[in-house]
Amino acid sequence: MRLVPLLILFVALPLAAQSPDPTPADFYPLAVGDVREYRGTGPASTPYPRYTARESVVGDTLAGGVLYRLVERIYLEDGQPLVRSRRAVRFDTAGARPVERRPDGTEAPLSMCRLDLADPCALDRGEEPVQIGGDTITRRVRVASNLIAFETYAAGVGWVVRETMDGADYTEQLTFARLDGVRYGSPNPLLPPLAPEPSAYWPLDVGNTWVFRYRSSPGYEWKTILGTQVVSDTSYAVVQTCIHQNSAPTECSNDLLRVDSRTGTIHTRTDVGERLLMCGLLPTAESGGVACRIYGFNVWGLSIEAPSSVQIGGLSVPTPSRRSISFFDIIREYAAGIGPLPSINDGPQAELVYVRIGDIEYGVNPIAGEGTPLSPAFALRLAPNPADGLVTLAVVGATSPADVEAFDALGRRVWRATVAGETTVDVRGWAPGVYLVRATADGATSTTRFVRR
Repeated sequence: MRLVPLLILFVALPLAAQSPDPTPADFYPLAVGDVREYRGTGPASTPYPRYTARESVVGDTLAGGVLYRLVERIYLEDGQPLVRSRRAVRFDTAGARPVERRPDGTEAPLSMCRLDLADPCALDRGEEPVQIGGDTITRRVRVASNLIAFETYAAGVGWVVRETMDGADYTEQLTFARLDGVRYGSPNPLLPPLAPEPSAYWPLDVGNTWVFRYRSSPGYEWKTILGTQVVSDTSYAVVQTCIHQNSAPTECSNDLLRVDSRTGTIHTRTDVGERLLMCGLLPTAESGGVACRIYGFNVWGLSIEAPSSVQIGGLSVPTPSRRSISFFDIIREYAAGIGPLPSINDGPQAELVYVRIGDIEYGVNPIAGEGTPLSPAFALRLAPNPADGLVTLAVVGATSPADVEAFDALGRRVWRATVAGETTVDVRGWAPGVYLVRATADGATSTTRFVRR
């Protein structure tokens, strides 16, 4: 394999509002699950004329009593086989720069300068547009330079550009990033497909529906997302489960569910707190044992099929990933882009006969008209979406002012206002990520997802 220039990984900040004056670590954030791709180009005469690299933070690792992030790198040079490697990286707060642990136990800096402006080679340029592939976002920018090279950093994004002028000129450019579930640019199709985010395994948008048919006796069970409910400042989807079997009346009950994108888990709300339903949904998870306390058992077996397919009403529907956890004969299974699959231990054997995700339907709905969303005429609209500046928020179909709230990926409320008709929201103080926005008026609820770029 040819020698290649060092690619430095930068990963997104946790989903929390970024301070007006970023810290040095903000320019080199590390978060498990985030992904970056870089494109390197240079003259044909150099040892590395063109290549693509994807770097992902896949977990934590302890080395020499020090906690590091474990970074996986996938490297593809034009015409050469795919190469994988891993390394341990941390941000050295005292030295104000990222470092990598070497095999001999020493640490090597990964930035040209200190990122706290203590070095004369670092320059803060204030708020500037930042290009990531075909997308442009505005961030605080800091540049490190010397006589032969310079590196450009963006707060909350990381290293964006590196160029050298040492006789073997080359440029490395950030072309794609997935930070807290938000995508910037487009992934390189020549690299392996990206693993889905946790929320893909149970899409909790209002109106989504799943219908199961019992095999042992006539009857159906269906689940429909009716709306959202806030408990202790945490937002949950209201999932209505209805059962119709033989000639008995239909019985329905509601559960409160949420997907935690940080931990890759699914939770339901109970009278005494939360109960875990599923784990192992992080993009970085691997098949094998997983710590997950369900039904009193602490360790479950995680199985991942990627890609795979799901049978829905006699159709074979492809899915990028199918994940299940098991303990003896207890199995819970979910498919990315589709949602929950029949659980082997939960009552009679069943099959999935119908799924509606947004405007997409699979199979034929045998209980059409049942389990409809709350107040379909009442709607919440945001434009533009995604956005990183001013957003127009409109509440449609309400006869009185609506209580509007925004929640981050952890279910924490980050914004609240009373809206009559239309208003403008400044989201520049919100951290990049996916938010759930909920409007309540006249006893009705409407929700929508908003992406802060």
